[in-house]
Amino acid sequence: MLSSNVRYTLQINIMSCAIDLKGLITFMRRATASLTYSSLCLPDNIKEKCLENIPHYYYRDDGLKLWNIIHKFVIGVVAHYYTEHDVQEDSELQTHLMEIVDHGFLKNDTSGIPKSFHTVADLVKFVTMLIFTVSAQHAAVNNGQYPLGFYPEELLVKAVPLQKMEQFRKDLKALEGEIEARNKNLELPYDYFNPENVDNSVDV
Repeated sequence: MLSSNVRYTLQINIMSCAIDLKGLITFMRRATASLTYSSLCLPDNIKEKCLENIPHYYYRDDGLKLWNIIHKFVIGVVAHYYTEHDVQEDSELQTHLMEIVDHGFLKNDTSGIPKSFHTVADLVKFVTMLIFTVSAQHAAVNNGQYPLGFYPEELLVKAVPLQKMEQFRKDLKALEGEIEARNKNLELPYDYFNPENVDNSVDV
C-alpha cells in the first residue's frame, strides 16, 4: 500500500545530503532532536499550537480536509486486512515500527512516536501520517512525481481495496472542486493542498 508513497525517498534524502555517514548521523540527530510524532500528525499539531480558531487559515482548513480523506481511505484498506489481534501479533509490523523508532527517530524518547501498535486505530493513524507527510505536507513546499491517489493496479487487486481506492479518488476530486470554488473569491488563492497539486511522494 505504501510503496508508491515511499519510493526512492531514502535514496533521495541521502543523495541530497551529499555527506559522509558520520556527518549524516550528526545531521539526523540534530534534525530529530525536536521532532515529535504529534508535529507530523496535522490534527494534533494544529491543536497543540492552538491554531483551531484563526480565521482564513487555509493551511489548516484544506490540510485537515485532506488528512481526513486520506484517513478515511486508510481505515477502509487497513481494517479490511487487520483486526486488533492481527495488529498486536504481527511481528514484522512491530519490528518495522521499532526500526523507525531506532533509526528514523534515533531512539528519541521525547518524540512521542509509538513503540508498538496496539490497535487498528494506532496503525491507521501512523499510516495516515506517513502518506500525508510524503504527499500533502511535502507538496506545500515541493513537488513529487505521481499524483496523490495514484497506485499501480497490481498493488491493490482485491475488490474491497479497489472500492476504497475509487472512493478515495472521488473524495479527492470533491475537495479539489471545493478549494477551486473558494479560491475564485480570494484575492490571494490558497492552492497548496488542492489534490490536483499534491503528489504521492517526494520522488522526483
